[in-house]
Amino acid sequence: MTSDNIIRPIFSVGISTFGITDIDNKPLVEYSKKTTHSNKVKEKKDILSNPIFADLNKFIEDRMNDYYTEVYKEETSRIKLTEAWSNVGADQLITMPHSHPSFVSAIYYPQATQGDIVFFNPAYSVIASTCARSSNKVTLYNSEFFSFPSRTGNLIIFPSKLLHMAQCSGDERISIAYNGSPILQEPTLKSYLKLR
Repeated sequence: MTSDNIIRPIFSVGISTFGITDIDNKPLVEYSKKTTHSNKVKEKKDILSNPIFADLNKFIEDRMNDYYTEVYKEETSRIKLTEAWSNVGADQLITMPHSHPSFVSAIYYPQATQGDIVFFNPAYSVIASTCARSSNKVTLYNSEFFSFPSRTGNLIIFPSKLLHMAQCSGDERISIAYNGSPILQEPTLKSYLKLR
């Protein structure tokens, strides 16, 4: 018989965070203020084709691909941005827990001084169903959520299905949300088609 009690974390969720300092946020903020309607279904506007977003879009797609390669060890396909939209203020659609209908998502803040983005532990239902919290100390094993500050220049990349929400405060917080999906790279696609 052994007396070793080893607790192993068996699953994990990866989230990437960046601080972007070399993007001109002013035109992104102006665009968002002019085109975003709060508390309505988000229109997938022209963010992916609009020249004022070109540098940001490229940076985000490149970072999504770094994330995808690192987390999934996938080299036969690449993430392609599929849609993007802006959010202004404490929109009801983003302040309630939600997920995105995609594979990898990102949120960039061209303007934010307060508030957080909150991610919910996908395993918490397992923890909550077996016992009530008996400790005030939050650990990797018992946390219900994890939050990151919403600040100007912050970029967060995460799995699209990870439940999350915005915790807004009094400032005029503006975010640009992105979804991306894996696309087979051309040589792999041609090889696949030849096999069929």
